Parts: sequence; structure tokens; C-alpha cells
Amino acid sequence: GFIFGVILFLAVYQHSIAANWQAKTDPGGLAYQIYVPDSYSKDVSDKRALMVIYSGCLQSNLPFTNNSGNAANLEEVADKWGMAIAVPARNFAVEAGASCWAYWQDFMSSPAKFQAALSQSKALITNLSGDESLAIDKNQIYVTGLSSGAALAQSIGCAAPDLIAGVSSSAGPTVGSKMSCSLGSFCPIINRMQYSTDCETLAGDKTSDFQTQIAAIAFGDKDGTVNTQYGMQNAQMFADIYTEFSEDPVSQLEMISQLDGGNGATEQLWSDNRVSLVKFNGVGHAWAAGDGAIATPGLYGNYIDNSSINYGEYLAKFFTENNMRID
Repeated sequence: GFIFGVILFLAVYQHSIAANWQAKTDPGGLAYQIYVPDSYSKDVSDKRALMVIYSGCLQSNLPFTNNSGNAANLEEVADKWGMAIAVPARNFAVEAGASCWAYWQDFMSSPAKFQAALSQSKALITNLSGDESLAIDKNQIYVTGLSSGAALAQSIGCAAPDLIAGVSSSAGPTVGSKMSCSLGSFCPIINRMQYSTDCETLAGDKTSDFQTQIAAIAFGDKDGTVNTQYGMQNAQMFADIYTEFSEDPVSQLEMISQLDGGNGATEQLWSDNRVSLVKFNGVGHAWAAGDGAIATPGLYGNYIDNSSINYGEYLAKFFTENNMRID
């Protein structure tokens, strides 16, 4: 009995070490927390998917990864879908404004900081996907984020469509937005070619890879920080770009679906599930982490919400089921 107990303890201990958040620093410059599940992808039996999540302004990466409790409920997502999840932290080279990721491409943030955010992010993704011990499927790499992290995630999806099979943005301004276009104001893109050009310029000679990329956009209907109109604008931007580089047009469908979980959410889809737009009911400027997540409200809170659906779970399901790069 004693020996069995020791063996059982060691097995549980090893599992807890293997499936826990670990703090690391990438050679490209970004420190990050990563959770690597014991499980593998539902699509490829011996490989894992990878999702990189970028935090918002005034928000560190720890509210997504805190081991003291459920934090953002990402652990169960990783375990269920065989998906490694990495959450990088900002450093001086990539930070601008009010402790934001430097997603602005104008003088307000310095283009150098924006380029550093892109290059360090691409280095992180490339190095993680090249680490054989993680067994990452290079056809299942996804990026998402909140607020400034959402805008940066969009930019990464634009700049590296060859690396990114699925791009997501929650409560983020549109690619190419200036600093003046945040904090409640809305900068509409009257000429759709403008944002398409911004995104395609970042892609350079890799625009053909948009043909097999998908996008998921989200926002909370009570967001008073980033204008809610960016939700539809961001979704339509990716739909327009995908249409340009695909054989068939990517068109918005009329049906609106209800998503269960807390106060719920609504979902709109574009043809062939190339693009989705989710609106969280009753959620402000925060990452929707679902029931049980650790949510600290207020100006200096952690920008995690537990009153709606678990968007991490939604993304894992949406990306896995609609990935266009898996045979």
C-alpha cells in the first residue's frame, strides 16, 4: 500500500508539473508564460495546436495564467483541445502609450516599437513551433488578444499569414489605427481598400496565404473603452481580404446564433465559416473567460470577465473545426 501510494503521488506530481504554467524567455526578446497540455490536437494525433494570447493595455499576462485559481479558464481549453497556450509579456522595446502593445504605426508609438512587437512576436511563434519537445503542428497556429493586444494580433495575422492559420481580436481597434482612434472614439474606414492595403502591405509577398486563413472577432456590448463598432469593421476587413485572395467571395450570413454561458453571447458567421463575429452580452472592456474565472472589476482590475461565455473555449473549437490547412 505504501509503495502504491508513493507511485500514485509521483504520477500526480509529474502530471502537475507537466501541465502547469511555466515562465520562459524567448531568444527573440519576449518573456512569456506557457501551458503545455499532456493531450494532443483533435485533428492531428501526435501534434498540438498553439494559441498565443496578447494582453491589453494596463494588463499584464498574469491574469490569463495565474496558478492560484482558474484565472481565465485557459487550462481546461488547452487540455480539451490539445492546444499549447502562450501569453507573452510586454517589454520596453514593444510597449507604448498607457502600457500598451505598440500597435500604432504612426509617430505616437514610433514605428520602431511596432516593428519590434511584430518581429519579437514572429520570433516567439517560430521558435515555439520549432521546439520539437512541444510537438506543435505548424498548420494549427493561432493568435488572439485583448485591446491593444487584439490590434497587435490582427497585425501579426496580416504580417505572417504563412504562419498564422487563424487570427482573432477581442475589443481591438482596426489594423493601421492611430492612437486617437481608441479610448471610445471610432475611426470608420470609408474606403475598404484602405484597411485591406494596410493589412496586405504588412503581408508583403505572402498575401496568397490569406486564401487559407480564418478570423474570429469579438467585443463586449458594454465596452466603453474601445468602440464596439470596430467589431463589425474588423470582421469585414478580414472577409474582404479573404475574398480578394480566394476563389469564392466571403460573405456575411444573415443568421444570428445564440451562444450559451452566463449572460450569453451572439454569433454571426461569414460563408464557409471563414470569419466569425461574437458579441458578449453585458461585458465591458475585458477578456471573456466564462464562469468561475477570476475577475477583478474596476479601473485597476485585471480586465477578465466571468459573466459571459469562455471565449478561449470558443476560439479553440472554432479554429480547430474550421482550420483550412489540415488535410
